[in-house]
Amino acid sequence: MYTYNLNELKQAAIRMRDQLERGEQNIGANMLETAGDVIVLQSHRIQHEGRNSAGEVMRTKSPRSLDAYSRAYALLRQKRGRQTDLVDFTLEGDLFRNYNILQATAKEVIVGFMDLGMAEIAGYLEAYFGGAWYLSSSERKMIGTLMTEKTLRDLR
Repeated sequence: MYTYNLNELKQAAIRMRDQLERGEQNIGANMLETAGDVIVLQSHRIQHEGRNSAGEVMRTKSPRSLDAYSRAYALLRQKRGRQTDLVDFTLEGDLFRNYNILQATAKEVIVGFMDLGMAEIAGYLEAYFGGAWYLSSSERKMIGTLMTEKTLRDLR
């Protein structure tokens, strides 16, 4: 036979309620922080690894290439002091400066391009090189782990 102390049960229930409320209150902030992490992960994959969301190395389809780019575009990049070893979606830097958190609420965060022209350029790049602005499977796993850790931290 078990005996329970009603006061201890009430206190435990109050602590659980407080933890759940804290978790619910912080979910918007956690999502906003995680959206920033998404931008960093995607930017790193594209700019430093030259890979699309499927993990494929992005290269020109041109038969006349120099490193990862078409010969003409590679020469333009070299003239401007840019590398040509990997496709990094960066010439002037406008595209990545434009990729940001567009909207954040307590339940939703939207990441995208602030300027329609930059969104169109990103669409062209994806059509040519494959999806790049989606999370890769390893990035999805990492983001899921981050959100879980943040939520569990709030429930302690």
